[in-house]
Amino acid sequence: MSMSIPISSFDSVEIRENTLVLCDIDYTLLYPTETESSVNDLHELYTYYIRQYPFDREMVLRLASDAYNARYPMRPTDPEGFDRMLRKIRSTSGCELVFLTARSPNTVDYTASNFIQIGLVPEEHIIHFSDTMPKGKYVSLRIPVTPYANVVFIDDLQSNLDNMARYVDPAKLRSYLFVM
Repeated sequence: MSMSIPISSFDSVEIRENTLVLCDIDYTLLYPTETESSVNDLHELYTYYIRQYPFDREMVLRLASDAYNARYPMRPTDPEGFDRMLRKIRSTSGCELVFLTARSPNTVDYTASNFIQIGLVPEEHIIHFSDTMPKGKYVSLRIPVTPYANVVFIDDLQSNLDNMARYVDPAKLRSYLFVM
């Protein structure tokens, strides 16, 4: 198990010069407003749309997903703390923020709509979709960390923090476990 610092606010993240900040999305930046009945709602929406468009499964999935997301929008976990962290990143020399999510690359539009819901402009941010690939391995293959003196990784799952520690030099890495 890697050394990680539990946090419940982005205010606790230390930003130094020349730092790459890798931030998870689900249950770190955002959390769903789902309830116990939301799974039933999704099933009902799917059933409704499959009756409307029985031969267009892609249309059914898109319409049911859009209706579900409108009914159960994502919410920011710590909007004020994130805003302060983002301002600090932008004002600190050599720092960059990259979002790293285990979402599928097929969720680009959904992710963009989540960002818009919380007041972020998706085009102003770098978002990587690791899908089923472990996040540390993904970073080792797709996100260059060598130009940075420091790497900060913020995630809600200890297993992701542990995996990142296998691929990023521990002298550079500071891991934060986001807990709500």
